[in-house]
Amino acid sequence: MHRLVMPAPLGPVAVAALLTVGSATHASAQSAVAPLSPEALSLVCAARLAPPPAEPALRVVGSRDTAPREVFGPADVVVLSGGDVAALTPGQQYVVRRRFRARVYERYNEWLQSAVHTSGWVRVDSLQGGRALATVVWACDGLRAGDYLEPFQPPVVPDALAEGTPDFAGAGRVLFDNDERRLASPWKLVLVERREGASVAPGQRVTFFRRLYGDDGPVSPLGDGTVMEVLPTALIVRVDSARDAPQYAGEFATRARVSSVSDVPREDRPRETDDFAALHVPR
Repeated sequence: MHRLVMPAPLGPVAVAALLTVGSATHASAQSAVAPLSPEALSLVCAARLAPPPAEPALRVVGSRDTAPREVFGPADVVVLSGGDVAALTPGQQYVVRRRFRARVYERYNEWLQSAVHTSGWVRVDSLQGGRALATVVWACDGLRAGDYLEPFQPPVVPDALAEGTPDFAGAGRVLFDNDERRLASPWKLVLVERREGASVAPGQRVTFFRRLYGDDGPVSPLGDGTVMEVLPTALIVRVDSARDAPQYAGEFATRARVSSVSDVPREDRPRETDDFAALHVPR
């Protein structure tokens, strides 16, 4: 798991990185991480919606170990191949990604087809023949053979904007996180559908909710969040709080909150629907 925003528990890869930071090798490998805050690191590790990489893509093909390996973590040296590998220079940094392998929910295949999992980032060390060697600087989870590379751009963590009024009518669906899961809890970053033509700014407040008893039914709030990054077709949103139930993919996010379905007799039970996120608009 990647290191989450705020003081949340770290996953095994990140914990291993911190426990070994005293070694010279690992200290060197993590040197590029130092300027980044926990919030920035979590943004590096966020899922994205993006088109497939141009082929032939620059990819991780293995390690320089004599024993075959397919999964790599902090301080590991990996071999890169493909793309314009000959144009690489030592010191260049690349984020490492792969297409989602799981299918979170069939209803979301439209988004899953372009969903991208971020596995970490690497620094180019040297060129050897038609290959390059690179050190794993940071691992969101395990880097895998076959993952592709894109130029690394340090993320910008936005300042939170003022509270506003949730725009429930223009809400977008909550999709999934970088771990290809449908659950979201505080400190996690989730992808939220960006409605066409929606005006969104980083730092904008969000309300997660579910609409009960049909599309025109009452709104049941679930929690709050903040827009961390705006993508062409999606928003990366940090879950700041959850009032009652975990937020499932499919819940709505407005510029404010999310909701849950009540457990009531069948004849009065609210119709299950997608959950959304509503963006706050200025008062």
